[in-house]
Amino acid sequence: MVKCGDFSASTATLRWIDVFGVPMICWCKDFFKKLGGQVGEMIVLEEDTELKRRFNKGRFLAIVPFQNQVDCTMMVKVGDHSFSVKLREHSTPVSIA
Repeated sequence: MVKCGDFSASTATLRWIDVFGVPMICWCKDFFKKLGGQVGEMIVLEEDTELKRRFNKGRFLAIVPFQNQVDCTMMVKVGDHSFSVKLREHSTPVSIA
């Protein structure tokens, strides 16, 4: 059995997670890693997200427990401001070659 953090291959799956509404001040790997920790464990940022090629959405690959469906909104507080950040499972399946 392959272990990935606290998850195993028999209880979790790799999924791309799309993130909408991230404030530019928060656009960094650590922020996306914290978001990933809310649904599972972030493995890697998508290249366009990491290189800041677009800001309309971010995307990361995460290992997520089978029973978790990722479609949620989280409130993020930055200083005195709060922002609504939407996380949604991307429909493209992940294949490991």
